[in-house]
Amino acid sequence: MGDRVAVMDHGVLQQYAPPQELYDAPANVFVAGFIGSPPMNLYEATLAGAPSEPRLLLGDQVLEIEEADLKRHPHLEERFGQRVVAGIRPENISLSLAEASGPLLSAQVDLVEGLGCELLLHFSLPGAASRAAPGLDEPEPLADPIVHRQESAARGTAKLPPYVPVRQGDTVSLKIETSKLHFFDPVSGESLG
Repeated sequence: MGDRVAVMDHGVLQQYAPPQELYDAPANVFVAGFIGSPPMNLYEATLAGAPSEPRLLLGDQVLEIEEADLKRHPHLEERFGQRVVAGIRPENISLSLAEASGPLLSAQVDLVEGLGCELLLHFSLPGAASRAAPGLDEPEPLADPIVHRQESAARGTAKLPPYVPVRQGDTVSLKIETSKLHFFDPVSGESLG
């Protein structure tokens, strides 16, 4: 499985595990934001609904999640009506067709970064709030006079195939692979596993 890696924050051990475990099951928000490139998207959210019909409220947006996805995180059942930090890796977000349904978020495209084998889509979620991992610098806003984001918009990144027809300034629907969501306590930053 490979060697273990120690993730430290200001000299304090955060997690000691094989790299894939750090990626798949980060112990806290710091590790989630530290491992992966680009790093995990982290958002302030509220767990709403009921165990049979769970959903996440990300500011003004509602993300439907499957009951089976909730069962992967047994500590979440105690969190209904409470705030959590929800994390999703850029590779677990895809562009959705206008007619598609499912776990979708509406986003404003801030920048399309072509890397040959993939596109990095930098986006804003109007009405939602980002959560920076403690100890990691919050990314600087994208400097582009053409793009004007709302003051209360959370930023994120998605990894897409190279020929996706999307441009800066577009409003798009992002499909979220909810089985890959990560959840963290908003106070301690610890994983809700």
